Amino acid sequence: MVVYRPAIAVLAAIALLAQTPAPTPAPLKFDNWAAIQIRQCYIITRGYVGLETGGITIEYVNYAPATAKQITFSVLYRGQPALVKDSGTFSTSAVVKHTFTNVLFGLNYIGPTPEICRVRKVVFANGKVSLAPPLRPEAPLY
Repeated sequence: MVVYRPAIAVLAAIALLAQTPAPTPAPLKFDNWAAIQIRQCYIITRGYVGLETGGITIEYVNYAPATAKQITFSVLYRGQPALVKDSGTFSTSAVVKHTFTNVLFGLNYIGPTPEICRVRKVVFANGKVSLAPPLRPEAPLY
């Protein structure tokens, strides 16, 4: 019986690959930055049919040691960029959940998950402003 060495090498490689577990996809996570942590970010529908978007709900926590007065989020849904500005008094450890119906309204609804939902800018009550770095150097800042 003749055994070809290349065939043995190929079989060995296949056996090795069969033992290596396939990588699992990373779970969807929000781009949290600084002391503002996004807990939820989802598109809502309008009407009973749910064929159009009715805005966006964002839930977040202020972990900064200072009170925030305005937080700007960058959101991308169906390739449509939007800036969402939340103004108020957001104390340290405050959990905030707001729905914004003035952005991402009337688009074809393709599901609740936006492509991007991230903190872009935070203005604190003491006047300090923090800007998030871009996702990557060539990324638009919306």
